[in-house]
Amino acid sequence: MSPQRISVRQTGPNSFAVIDDGAIVRDSFKTLQAAWMWSAKAGLHQGAAKRKREATAIPSDLEDERILGLKLLARLSNVSYEKFLSRAKDGEFGPLFKTSKRIFGLRFGDWKRSMAARQVQTK
Repeated sequence: MSPQRISVRQTGPNSFAVIDDGAIVRDSFKTLQAAWMWSAKAGLHQGAAKRKREATAIPSDLEDERILGLKLLARLSNVSYEKFLSRAKDGEFGPLFKTSKRIFGLRFGDWKRSMAARQVQTK
């Protein structure tokens, strides 16, 4: 039984059957969907592979120009959002951008440079 030749057809008023090359594999399903689900679980049917959306590649020279949300940057900084928001409003990470009505963001490069400046170096 190949997955390409499997079909589901109605055999009665409320009865559906899984058919392989004209031969009934199993009958008496109440709905069309139940017949397709059974054929998939039995390994007879394989659904269509959904196309995966490819991530947009950002050129390396523009990577630091991305504007990321404060919640994401707070998680990356391992600081609470409230504390990070107050520090960002004070200008500690560079200029603050308003990306929508209630959402703020920072330039990724500015945040990276400010975090690198705060690292304690030990020898």
